[in-house]
Amino acid sequence: MPELIKDKIQGALIGFALGDALGMPVRGFSSRDANLFFKDGIMPKDGKDLKAGQFTSHTLMLLAATKSFLERFTFDPADVAQKVLEIYEEGLIRGMGSSTQAALKRIKRGIPWHQAGDYGPLAIGRGALMRVLPVVLWTLKRPEEMREAVATATMITHQSDEAIASSVAFAISIQEAIRGEIGDFFHKCLREVKGTRAYFKLKQAEELFKRRVTPNEAIQTLGNSGVAAEVVASAIYCFLYFPSSYRDAISGPLLAGGDSSAIAAVTGALSGAYLGLKKIPADWLKTLERKEEILGLSQKFAELVLNNQKGKDPGEANP
Repeated sequence: MPELIKDKIQGALIGFALGDALGMPVRGFSSRDANLFFKDGIMPKDGKDLKAGQFTSHTLMLLAATKSFLERFTFDPADVAQKVLEIYEEGLIRGMGSSTQAALKRIKRGIPWHQAGDYGPLAIGRGALMRVLPVVLWTLKRPEEMREAVATATMITHQSDEAIASSVAFAISIQEAIRGEIGDFFHKCLREVKGTRAYFKLKQAEELFKRRVTPNEAIQTLGNSGVAAEVVASAIYCFLYFPSSYRDAISGPLLAGGDSSAIAAVTGALSGAYLGLKKIPADWLKTLERKEEILGLSQKFAELVLNNQKGKDPGEANP
């Protein structure tokens, strides 16, 4: 069982990064243009600004949060904020959202991380989703701690109830995928996000799923603008439609266009969490930017999570 959970934790992290890289070239495309772009089949391809296999700020923030756990042996939101700020200061924007950038500018000016998050109308975006995955995995065996930890991770850049609700829905879905319990996804997410846009979008997704609407059609209805609630609902839909295939699940966001890299990243995380690293297509993975580094980080993080669950000293290696 520990090896299976380790494979799933690695699968979630790698699945996220690969989905981001695959979706990168068609960000902002219409569905028609995305289908033309991939007319010869889904594969890693060059984008306008990045090469095939390169990822966006989504994965850069994921890696920053993962590295913080590996250095601190716990969730330290101040350190996560600092590591994300370092990405910004290095000029590695790569599509970073306006609310995330605004929060990081405040942190750079000396405003504490817990006061820097955006409250404005754009604070419903998907930027915070890109940091919460390691937090979700860290609290895998402690669901009572998960919601607060995920909310804290979200608030670094997005201090809105809508952004937090979307992050919580993502967290629940990841934990259920790792457990292999996907039959009641919608119900378990819905009961935790009542009264929010995330609830409305997930309820809409549930109704579309009952009718077996194709992922492409469903995303056009649910939305792919980059609003966090749309990203989570669309990603959950694509995963549940093709739970047994990373390739098929990820094709939905890629062929729908819009905020394809975000939806594909979240879809990839869900698929990877459910299927495990071994089921992620090796031919796609070999093109992933910084592949060996990310594989190494995912392995170390998975071991850290498992050791933490066993109550071992965080620095103690697995035998």
